Amino acid sequence: MMSFQDIINKTMWAFGSDADCMVFTGIIREDIESAKILLIDRIYLMLQNDYTGLINALYRVDINEDSIKKALSEPSLKNAAGVLTHEVLTRQIGKLNLPD
Repeated sequence: MMSFQDIINKTMWAFGSDADCMVFTGIIREDIESAKILLIDRIYLMLQNDYTGLINALYRVDINEDSIKKALSEPSLKNAAGVLTHEVLTRQIGKLNLPD
């Protein structure tokens, strides 16, 4: 079974660089809300500047197309980033109970 830290690492590898992963894992140990804000910001930037990369990252962490479409129907990109972050974290935390 994967550890919580493994899940977080895989999540940040999907959405960012080595530095982002290190910052994210450092924050997650201290404050889940700060980590959530960091991921919202990363997804928001990707919505603006790297849509294809974002879609690929979402598929890598198993976010289904319907969830993506629902999030993208939000009235603003910031709202969409918040919904996508919720989907990502919910999906990744759900993997904690699954065998490798």
